[in-house]
Amino acid sequence: MRFDAYAGNVSGSTPEEVATMVAWGVSGRVERVRPRGRYHDVFEVKDGAEPIGWVGHDHQLDTAYFEFKGQRTPDSSASIRKHWAMKHTVSRLDSCEDYDEADCYGRLLGILDRARDPRVKSKAIVPRTGDDGITTYWGSPTSRVMVRLYEAGKMKERLHYRRPNWVRVEAQVRPGKALEKCAAAQITPLEAWGFAGWTQRAAQALTSVEVPRFAPPSVLPQFDRTTVYMARAFRRHFEAMLEDLGDFECIGREIKAVWAADDAARMPSDNT
Repeated sequence: MRFDAYAGNVSGSTPEEVATMVAWGVSGRVERVRPRGRYHDVFEVKDGAEPIGWVGHDHQLDTAYFEFKGQRTPDSSASIRKHWAMKHTVSRLDSCEDYDEADCYGRLLGILDRARDPRVKSKAIVPRTGDDGITTYWGSPTSRVMVRLYEAGKMKERLHYRRPNWVRVEAQVRPGKALEKCAAAQITPLEAWGFAGWTQRAAQALTSVEVPRFAPPSVLPQFDRTTVYMARAFRRHFEAMLEDLGDFECIGREIKAVWAADDAARMPSDNT
């Protein structure tokens, strides 16, 4: 499973900072574009000439709202998680898996239908032209979880790949409450299927792997006073170190090296 869409909010950073960091992580570039609805200071992240997502200032929440979709989403979401691990929330994520074998659409359709909750409505869309592929939906765009199964290789924009057996199954998840959005920022693509009981069953049938049921914490995480003080008082310095060193693992090694140097300096010399 992998993320095919990842959207949410980053606190404490500007849209340009978020877009620039993500672009750096995917070897892309940043371009300022027009505002989108309530979002201003909008920056598009591009992989060559192809847009892979955008970031804009959400004036209502005073955050940087981000939205990434498509093939580069795994890299984009990894960059968001690396640099704003505890400072971003997720309002939508799509988790998908691709299959490329003859007649797999019918097999996957059977798996999803058997796992489906009776209360969840399904709908199939058969293209009139015959070259766009069949799509089946379970749920709706406003549902907490909606699942799509479609013949990706038969869509007009993907015909040039020459993969007629390419089928994709995808769960679109929309976390609701603030605690859910915080918790969703930490889960894996496979764990995203645990947002509903029937999608949990479907994912386990698809992957033959146990999938945990999503259960957000009942309260926000608590931190001891010293940790909170350090994180807030030295935040800018830690952010500068992150920019220079890349991740917190490298920062940890740097701090350990300082401690080792201090310990060595305090040890008595052999000549005394």
